[in-house]
Amino acid sequence: MVRVQDIHRLHDFKEASGDELMKELSEIPNFEVFDSEVIQNMITFKYKAVQRATIRKLLVPYLIWLVIFFVYSDFITWQYRLAIIKKEKIGVWLFIVLVF
Repeated sequence: MVRVQDIHRLHDFKEASGDELMKELSEIPNFEVFDSEVIQNMITFKYKAVQRATIRKLLVPYLIWLVIFFVYSDFITWQYRLAIIKKEKIGVWLFIVLVF
C-alpha cells in the first residue's frame, strides 16, 4: 500500500512556510503532536537532507582545518625539538624521548 502524505510546500527548503512550521514544532510544549505519522514522515524527510548538508558544510571543513592544524602544530613543535637538541647538544636518546 502506498500513502502520499503531503502538505503543499512544507517539504521545500526554499519556502518560508516550511521553516515556520518546523520552528513551531520545535517550540511546542505538547509532544503528542509527534505521534502523528504525517509529522514523523515530514521530519524524517527533512532530516536526511539536513544531515547531508551539515556533514558537507560543517563537518568536512572542520576536519580539513583539524588536519591542517595538526600538521602545522607538529611542524612547529618539531622545529622546536630540533632547536633544543642542536642548542643543548644532547644525545640521541633524549631526542627519541622528546619525539615520543
